[in-house]
Amino acid sequence: MVNNAEVDYITFRKDGTISYLPSGKEHKENDNGEWERDGRQNGRPAKVIRKLFHPRVYKFIKDVDFEAFSNAYKANFSDDGYVFKIHPNTEIKDIYDMKRLDGDGSLNNSCMNGDLDYLDIYENCKHLRIVSLTNKDGLLCGRALLWTINEEITFLDRFYVVKDFMYDLWKEFAKDNGFWYKQRYSSYEEKNRVINLEGDASYVKWTIHTPTDFDYYPYIDSFQYGEDGSLNNYDDCSKYTYNETGGERNGDGTYDEINDCNIDEDDAVYIDRGDSCYRHRTTHVNNCRMIDGNWYHEDDSHIVEVNCEWYLTDSDDIREVDGEWHLADDCVFSEFTDEYHLEEDCVYSNHHSTYIPNSDAVEIFGEYYHENDVNRV
Repeated sequence: MVNNAEVDYITFRKDGTISYLPSGKEHKENDNGEWERDGRQNGRPAKVIRKLFHPRVYKFIKDVDFEAFSNAYKANFSDDGYVFKIHPNTEIKDIYDMKRLDGDGSLNNSCMNGDLDYLDIYENCKHLRIVSLTNKDGLLCGRALLWTINEEITFLDRFYVVKDFMYDLWKEFAKDNGFWYKQRYSSYEEKNRVINLEGDASYVKWTIHTPTDFDYYPYIDSFQYGEDGSLNNYDDCSKYTYNETGGERNGDGTYDEINDCNIDEDDAVYIDRGDSCYRHRTTHVNNCRMIDGNWYHEDDSHIVEVNCEWYLTDSDDIREVDGEWHLADDCVFSEFTDEYHLEEDCVYSNHHSTYIPNSDAVEIFGEYYHENDVNRV
């Protein structure tokens, strides 16, 4: 399985690469027995370590495994003066506003970078702190919210990093400090599935009691649901949802009494007519129809849509024919059936001075008669 024909005498480098002696190069040592740099090369961890294995092994060790090794290696051997620091909630805005290291990780792509006006809810939460990861130049390399759940549990929220290998740094930081952390630590998904101090994953339901009435709100990764004065990491018909990136929260506005949810005040309609199950209740305008200046729910039994227009069922403008509604102008009344029919399904009889359904009409010398009034020969 292992093949060192291409590389040999490997060792780590503090820049996150692996130093090795390529095939065909002579291994040299100095007087004190240390390996000389002459002839050696540096390479990316995954690329170098792949050379140690015979190609037949690649069907067992996938690219994702080599990538995982690379991240773990960089986390353990990169030395850029990385420092973790826990800050109080009063410094949360300062951390969000820090100059960041370049990188294509989640930190530089965060939708909340620089939106300091949105962070008042964090700054006023006494159960919340923030952790920063900086390099030797003082540039921000990662951040994560740190929630105090109770005396026994401190929870490290989603990890934001500039480079993916730093996720491993955060996991080790959480373990070393006795913090619970998200199992999906790089994602907003599975908000309440966490890793405990024993390394086991479980679903939890946590509530943070904190002021929630502010002008603007952030997108909150884990504690995304809540009521007045509390935030939850689970949705249990919560009044508010903090999943917008423009500073607003879902839930501010008017309560939809029919659909059991909050809607924008501008979209709210009070139903003043119709069935008792809808009448005198507020709901979304998209679920309603206005007829003669009054609002009805679209499913109300007193209204019907005909040719893309809405009418009251007792309107003179429509008629019901065989269980279907049609415009009155398209219908005629037959004294033979004492019912309305579509005009296209009838003929007019001058002899009877009324309409006869086509199925009951007989034509004789250009005149129409009801079949019961003629003798067939």
